[in-house]
Amino acid sequence: MKPQQLDISKFCQAHHIAPEPFITNYKNTYAPLLNSIVERYFSLGKKPMFIGLNGAQGSGKSTLASLMCEILTKQFSLNTVQLSIDDLYKTRLNRQQMAKSTHPLFATRGVPGTHDINLGLSLFNLLADQSCREVLLPRFDKASDEQLPEQQWGKLTALPDIVIFEGWCVGTIAQKESQLATAINSLEAKQDGQMVWRKRVNQELKQSYRQLFSYIDFLIFLKAPDYSCVFQWRQEQEQKLIKKLKQTNKNLSRTMNDEQLKNFMMYFERLTRHNLETMPSYADITIELNEDRTPKLAL
Repeated sequence: MKPQQLDISKFCQAHHIAPEPFITNYKNTYAPLLNSIVERYFSLGKKPMFIGLNGAQGSGKSTLASLMCEILTKQFSLNTVQLSIDDLYKTRLNRQQMAKSTHPLFATRGVPGTHDINLGLSLFNLLADQSCREVLLPRFDKASDEQLPEQQWGKLTALPDIVIFEGWCVGTIAQKESQLATAINSLEAKQDGQMVWRKRVNQELKQSYRQLFSYIDFLIFLKAPDYSCVFQWRQEQEQKLIKKLKQTNKNLSRTMNDEQLKNFMMYFERLTRHNLETMPSYADITIELNEDRTPKLAL
């Protein structure tokens, strides 16, 4: 099946993206990627095909996931659904309970251990069940830091051909125990001196998260040049959010200044660096990014 010509400019306009270099990136990198995905889908002979999309914060994975979803649906006539691991966060109460019973750092959502993996497994089981005709898609509201009530979840009424599952830790493998011994930043050094938090995060990756990620048939990794770029990209995201909220006269209380952002990023630093080092060796496709988030090479 050959894709029709896509009007990328309309996609860019809808997602507030500068047409260049995005159109060039599409032609050189993303169009060949989609062709690879379609070939893999038909070679697997199963429904649905689960695609994992990993990228550090600010790498553009959500935009790429939206592009993939739109093209696969409209141009290839494949029923495609886009999911984010962010919509699987545990409720604030559950995280607070985990903070009390295990370690205080689990009160902050983000790392493995703060997602409702049982919810994810139930969702994936339903999506893979060809007899199921209706599936509710969980939704998490970051503004209120709470899972939305079920009546506000998405609804899927047709069996998907392809599921795109994106997130900063999607497909991440556990570290070796020896790698946990040295604190990677001041957060770990000051607040996790006994390694309780990082050991539990690692254990989660070894067990429940590994089970969830086992559904992935095709893993794509957006690789940042280095960790300093990741902070810069996340900083740009925060500045755009602040600007948007100011323009609409909305509350800025949940936004972060540079120092707060630096501290927040420490929660993710260990596994982000770990992915940069290890994921290219096992991802099906690694797309290396320049500092401006454009792909280095055509696929």
